Amino acid sequence: MNSSGKHLLVIAYEFPPTAGPGVQRITALTKYLQRLGWRVSVVCGEPVPSAPTDSSMLADVAGAHVVALPGRHVATAIARMLAPLKRSRPSSAAGASGAVPAAGPASALDAPARRPLSGRISRWLAVPDDAILWRRSATRAALLLHAHDPVDVVLATGPPYSAMLAGCDVADSAGVPIVLDLRDPWRDNAALYWPTALHRARSAALERRAMACASALVAVSEPIAEEARSLGAANVSVLPNGFDPERVPAWEPDASAPLTLAFMGRFSRALTDPEPLFAGMALAARQSAAAASVRLVIAGPEYPWVDALITRYGLSKRVDLRGYLPNSQAFAVVAQADVGVIVLADVPGARAIYSSKLFDYLGISIPVLLVGPSDCAAADVLREADAGTVVAPDAQAVASAIVALAEAKVAGTRAPLPHPAVVARFSRVSQAGELSALLEHVAGERP
Repeated sequence: MNSSGKHLLVIAYEFPPTAGPGVQRITALTKYLQRLGWRVSVVCGEPVPSAPTDSSMLADVAGAHVVALPGRHVATAIARMLAPLKRSRPSSAAGASGAVPAAGPASALDAPARRPLSGRISRWLAVPDDAILWRRSATRAALLLHAHDPVDVVLATGPPYSAMLAGCDVADSAGVPIVLDLRDPWRDNAALYWPTALHRARSAALERRAMACASALVAVSEPIAEEARSLGAANVSVLPNGFDPERVPAWEPDASAPLTLAFMGRFSRALTDPEPLFAGMALAARQSAAAASVRLVIAGPEYPWVDALITRYGLSKRVDLRGYLPNSQAFAVVAQADVGVIVLADVPGARAIYSSKLFDYLGISIPVLLVGPSDCAAADVLREADAGTVVAPDAQAVASAIVALAEAKVAGTRAPLPHPAVVARFSRVSQAGELSALLEHVAGERP
């Protein structure tokens, strides 16, 4: 559907050149919405100095008018204030340095005691997340933009959830409709730690306010959509994550090499704990000669605790840590492997998560090994597309799957490609068309 030049305001805390899974989604949607005729303006945060960047993504959003504001990340500010204390008393301030990732509402660690001190303090001060101060400046900038060039509809994406609240502030003040894009659970987020019941209640109240404000809401999975409906959201639909067909390469594994697994993204103790995968690799090597030389390539941030796990399971020579790579390079690593790996912990909230890398794997057409709950949203997609194997996060289950994959490669058996019709549903091109139709409808029914 052609928007006839309607003006769309996007509010996204992270936007190119900042990189990450959430950025890929809004970048591709912005790219294809412009091709469908939307004039797009964006209010976003400036890249956090410690966050990964990918300048190649800038070309996809070159036609958008972008207003980038200082991130005002609460945990980062606290870390700066604590830095002198750390220098003067290193033993007592050992956890004070470093900020939690700006992209999300919680740390990658599964317990507050393991988080940097700055992150633990920010949990007491910043509800719903560390972008709470940025919300105010984003609202002011968006309203100023609207005053000079009126917008027809707002699209706000989160987490961080403060970006969606900023969108609601703009919609209320300007009298324009808003569509919320909810990429992760809010109430049911397994990685979201609150120090007290009052903090949790405050976060829930803010979520209810956002749900009531939205003219429409799109969620990446049905469980997240159900959460939104239960908290008062109307006109809720599922718009899953996807892949950009102009960015993903074709699958071309090395037939002469041992079985190679590839993982791209970040590990976390809360939701994506790699220990069952490492334990399964070590066990598989003892069970089958074909599995003794299996390699794992990891394209993502490196963490000391992950290095320690690799050493513990004797995998130092079989795990290749590439560090963070821009999308194009990470995709190339995956396309040359035999199997793409996803790990999801069997914890509350994990069943609602697809994992954005799943759709990039589908776009590449590489078979997938999902180590996680059999009833999660990602497993449903894999089964529907006939695109891989789902095993429980258990060492023996993982080992059996790896042995089967390794022996199949030795035998020269190549996995079939996923069902094209299923894969096509997750193309960003078709998804942008769905979103454009929704935005057109909402823009035609002003609040």
